[in-house]
Amino acid sequence: MSKCYASKVVSWALGEVGYRAEPGDLNKYAAYIDETYPNFYNGKKNGYAWCDVFVDCGFIQCYGYENALRLLCQPEHSSGAGVGSSADYYRSAGRFYSTPKVGDQIFFYIPSTGSREHTGLVVDVDGSTVYTVEGNTSNSVGRRAYALGDPTIYGYGRPDYDAEGTGPVDPDIPGVITYTVQEGDTLNSIAARFGTTAQKIAAYNGISDINVIYVGQVLYIPTGSGQNYTTYTVKSGDSLGRIAVSYGLTVAEVSAYNNISDPDTIYVGQEIKIPVSGRRDYVRMFQQAICDAGIAQITVDGIWGSETASVAVYAEVEKGTMGPLATFAQTMLVAYGYSLPNSGIDGDFWTESVNATIQYQQDHGLVADGIIGIATWKDMLQVD
Repeated sequence: MSKCYASKVVSWALGEVGYRAEPGDLNKYAAYIDETYPNFYNGKKNGYAWCDVFVDCGFIQCYGYENALRLLCQPEHSSGAGVGSSADYYRSAGRFYSTPKVGDQIFFYIPSTGSREHTGLVVDVDGSTVYTVEGNTSNSVGRRAYALGDPTIYGYGRPDYDAEGTGPVDPDIPGVITYTVQEGDTLNSIAARFGTTAQKIAAYNGISDINVIYVGQVLYIPTGSGQNYTTYTVKSGDSLGRIAVSYGLTVAEVSAYNNISDPDTIYVGQEIKIPVSGRRDYVRMFQQAICDAGIAQITVDGIWGSETASVAVYAEVEKGTMGPLATFAQTMLVAYGYSLPNSGIDGDFWTESVNATIQYQQDHGLVADGIIGIATWKDMLQVD
């Protein structure tokens, strides 16, 4: 039987961020359930508030119909599309908690009325904050963060996932990361995530057939001598969750990459390595920077499609540029090995950043003008 890991639905939810519903509150999640699994609810739900339907759809697509019902503690033909009903199903099964874990379904209410109004999926937790992805948030799928103990949160439904884990950096083997295979992984997808090839991973791990790996298998990922990360220096008030979210990552990913066993124990001045190791990671961070810079609100999915390409021409970074795009440009320069020893990644694209850009452009056969325009972005992001 296939394992049901929390990371699968969390990854699915993160990939849906940026989706907007069609006019009239119709949405693809309810449409999918209505058309493909009409017995899941006690009627069709397209046209209803769809925050809960979003979560249910993720469980169906990630784990299948029967497992989704089991994990969500719901019977067939249920009223589970309602926020209150879904919470009650967890409560009846003894799986409703006051503190969160990654993969929980989070439930909100309005304190003044006590009405149960909204829900989403927990994608990360640190010592002070719970991070979520929520459907039907301003009629779209969005990421949110809340202080633990926020008065609008009234609990967490906890699906009965199988245990899982991603290995940390192996301190005894420089340049090698351990990774535990999850359901849905292929050697090619793992290789893309870590900026290497399936053939290199196979050779390093003694795998004769790159198409044959299994869930739970521990792989050693050689990252090579090149630097596949940028470095962030912890400042006062930082948490690992806030740092991770700013780079489009999770606490688990950053913790694993830095061999941090307790994410609540980072300290001011500590250098945190931020992996930026594959094309999809690059594009996802670029898309987020475009959104944060206010150029356009686009889908943050790591896919270089027509939507991203159409706005990328307006994302030019030159001397004097400040803000999210300047920060991301500096992140990419450092990730490619072009150091900024004096300024570091400070979001202020000045002389040192310009000179590093010129060197990058010269090394990559581009017009060496020190301006990161569409041609340099495409080269950095490894897209056509």
